[in-house]
Amino acid sequence: MKKNLVILCVAMLVVSFGSVAMAKKWTCKIALIHSEDLYKDSGYPTAIVFKNIVEAQTGGDIEVKIYPNSQLGSETEAMEGLQMGTVQIACPSVGAASKFVPELYSLNIPFMFNSHLEAWKFYDSAFAKDTFAAAREKGFRYIGQTDDGGGFVCLTNSKHPVKKPSDLSDIKMRDLEHPGRLAFWKSLGVSATPIPWEELYISLQTGVVDGQSNGFGIISWAKLWEVQKYATLLKHYYGSLTWFVSEKWYQKLPVEYQKVIIEAMEEAKWAGRGVIVIKNITGAEEAQKNGMEVYYPTADEINAFRKIGQPAYVEWVKKETKSDLVDAALEEVNRIRSEIK
Repeated sequence: MKKNLVILCVAMLVVSFGSVAMAKKWTCKIALIHSEDLYKDSGYPTAIVFKNIVEAQTGGDIEVKIYPNSQLGSETEAMEGLQMGTVQIACPSVGAASKFVPELYSLNIPFMFNSHLEAWKFYDSAFAKDTFAAAREKGFRYIGQTDDGGGFVCLTNSKHPVKKPSDLSDIKMRDLEHPGRLAFWKSLGVSATPIPWEELYISLQTGVVDGQSNGFGIISWAKLWEVQKYATLLKHYYGSLTWFVSEKWYQKLPVEYQKVIIEAMEEAKWAGRGVIVIKNITGAEEAQKNGMEVYYPTADEINAFRKIGQPAYVEWVKKETKSDLVDAALEEVNRIRSEIK
């Protein structure tokens, strides 16, 4: 009887200690729409580096699981998962994230940046972090930014080279379902149609639209040179992935592990950014080898588009958000630009 009692007590202690050990474990699910390709976009390489740092720094107490190829749903569903705490980290594109964090409308205007360095310094700045702080009340904590699909977009089309605004007069453009972007194109005298990414290739192939905007990374892996002949590196938009951690989940972590999450992304984001810089170069070379004519406009040529298109977007975002945040954002970019010089 005594022997059985001892065994029972030991068993209870094992279960008790096991429960304590389990209570120290956390799972961090990262929702990606990107594939398991380290050289295709910034999402997966950033996630891989983040995973290794977090698991090493927490001794395995936080297990990071990466779900590529939209396994956890669309970007919108991932954002909803962050709010509920069922998804711990996501990196939606600007279009998807803006629906939940409208401040992004003011941080991603046409012709906002001249270089990747300006963009990185902006999204890493105290200004950006302070701006995103309001999103915590909605369940999103900003932890970093990487480039999306090559960062700066090209304007491509199937008709003829585009070097000045008037060259767009006979081109039907595709863009996101984003009123601000449609206002941008309208100011340039362009008919723009919102078309989902999944339908873009066939829409270009059948002539539903003549042109589109994406970075060389996306142009490359989607082989858009098969349906687009001309490309102008206009840099009119900067594709960006905004990395958020679920505030609900984050607040459950010990303070030392919260610090690990923040510092891990500070390091991991550079892996994703580096991949994009390389992909921009190799993607452009690949496009040209496959027959796409690529034009690199001068600063004056780009400014001709900026003077018309940027004010139209700024007017829209001020009306939409009833905020002057866009003015403050542009002022911050100018500050960064002067520092770089």
